Amino acid sequence: MTDAPTISVIMSVYNGERYVARALFSILAQSFSDFEVIVVDDGSGDATADIVTSIRDDRIRLVRQENSGITKSLNRAILLARGKWVARHDADDFSIFNRFEVQLRYLDQHPDVGILGSNCFIQPERVGVVNEIYDYPQNHEEIMAVFTTYNPIVHGAIMIDRALLLANGGYNEKYRYVQDYELWSRLLMQTRTANLQTPLYVRSIHHGTSQQLVDKEPIFNEIRDNFITRYETAVDPSRFRNIESISLYPAVTLRGSWNRSLRTTLEKISREARRHGMPWLGTRLHSLLYYPWSIS
Repeated sequence: MTDAPTISVIMSVYNGERYVARALFSILAQSFSDFEVIVVDDGSGDATADIVTSIRDDRIRLVRQENSGITKSLNRAILLARGKWVARHDADDFSIFNRFEVQLRYLDQHPDVGILGSNCFIQPERVGVVNEIYDYPQNHEEIMAVFTTYNPIVHGAIMIDRALLLANGGYNEKYRYVQDYELWSRLLMQTRTANLQTPLYVRSIHHGTSQQLVDKEPIFNEIRDNFITRYETAVDPSRFRNIESISLYPAVTLRGSWNRSLRTTLEKISREARRHGMPWLGTRLHSLLYYPWSIS
């Protein structure tokens, strides 16, 4: 790869052998293909690195390091990134097949937007299937208005201007958790932000993980209070009284478009698995039914 790609996808993974192949296949299956993928293996003790290296594609770069946490891992990936845009992706989630294409089209049409997210499908472990959609505020003013109540931007679904990231020092390594919320708290006054109404990302919700067991409320409160201190006059929340929490609605509400986007995504993911000589049916089941599959 000699020319810089349009998008640099950054991913930190720790012991992700059950999910990382699915995540990478969903990226390789994108309708927009001018990207690189920087995977930072954060000291995994399982087969994560072997799985990543077995997926032979020149656009994927694997970086291995001792366990340092997601914040430092993402900063390392940012410094290696070459694209104009940085797209985040969690190792245990997957993207709808046209996510990059749709996000880039919006960013081209709205040059004032430096951070773009989207609504997302939810695949809870206890349910097993994609059953709901998180509906987030879409325009910058609404995002600002709810920011002190909850995090209105899905970390794994964002596309962000790399120059903006670098100019602000990336993620604050003081924060091992909710590092995305802290980053938004610094950037919201420097660029406009938006969320696309179309769900372009599938979040897998795990239960009983170490991340869930950490009490993050004090961290949220600290970041929120700092934000209020800096920007208390920046927005009038009373203009948005109806925006109080994240809306949740059944995925089937989208009817035809929901079926098409997921079906096409699953087909493309399984096709990538087959192309790389991996169990395509297991990959497809894993994507559809939270099937605990890995190639190890």
